[in-house]
Amino acid sequence: MDNSIVGFAAVFGAMFAIANPFAALPLFLGYTAPLEKYRDKVFGAVVTAVTLFVGGAVVVFAGKAVLNFFGVTIPGLRVGGGLVILLSGLAMMKMQLDGSGHSSKSLWQIVHDLVRRGHDPAKAAAAVYKSSPQAKLSMEKASKDLDDSAASAAIKHVVSQSGASQAKSATKTAEKPKTADTVSTTAGSTGSIMLLLMFPFAIPMILGPGFMSTIIIATEKNPVAVVLMALALNVALNFIVFLLAGPIRSILGVFGLNVLVRLIGLIIIALSFEIISAGLVDLLPGLAGSGR
Repeated sequence: MDNSIVGFAAVFGAMFAIANPFAALPLFLGYTAPLEKYRDKVFGAVVTAVTLFVGGAVVVFAGKAVLNFFGVTIPGLRVGGGLVILLSGLAMMKMQLDGSGHSSKSLWQIVHDLVRRGHDPAKAAAAVYKSSPQAKLSMEKASKDLDDSAASAAIKHVVSQSGASQAKSATKTAEKPKTADTVSTTAGSTGSIMLLLMFPFAIPMILGPGFMSTIIIATEKNPVAVVLMALALNVALNFIVFLLAGPIRSILGVFGLNVLVRLIGLIIIALSFEIISAGLVDLLPGLAGSGR
């Protein structure tokens, strides 16, 4: 019983460090910015959580079989997966968030994804702009190095405006009276955002190579039930954080978000070296006694 509790705690901690909801919080705020109704934002959190659990469960049951098919050993996965996790931690250490909770690159990607899913460029850019009083800072950074796509043009247009009131005006201009036709259009827009929350937000931004590697390595040392419970608890925490995204951003502020992301990044880096060293010892047993 004690071993199961210890194993559960270790698996949960590793999963939480790799797929922590606070690092993904800014992107969730960006993708759900065009959603006007709170119930749609709640549904977005539900869609994300369900996608994470289903995807994680598939990895739990089929991950090892896929490795065997390609001839990849668990020690090899530890080394390779550890390197992927190390890169994730280093990226978090270098991430710079502004008051909106977005990095300039991620904000451009959010607008680009919304436009690619059929949203009006001006309305998408204005909606993300309105997601926070400080979001304009991210748009100004992103607008300095953009391509010629419709999303880029929309961002540049919003940046050229003098304040949030003009962005609000742009949103109103893009909106039409809600007739029977526009109601179906709004429903379609909400559906496209839910698809974005499934892919690429939940998979592979959260449930990416690092998280998948962590799950497969955990199933090698622990019962499937323990890994699934740890996965379920992590998904539940992600759901709660995304559900309270706005208040959490307001409470933590710019400084709090940056400190939290970097602290988690440091933990991930330390965890990656533990995984890599364990894999190297299994691949090269002579290393175990080389330090004596």
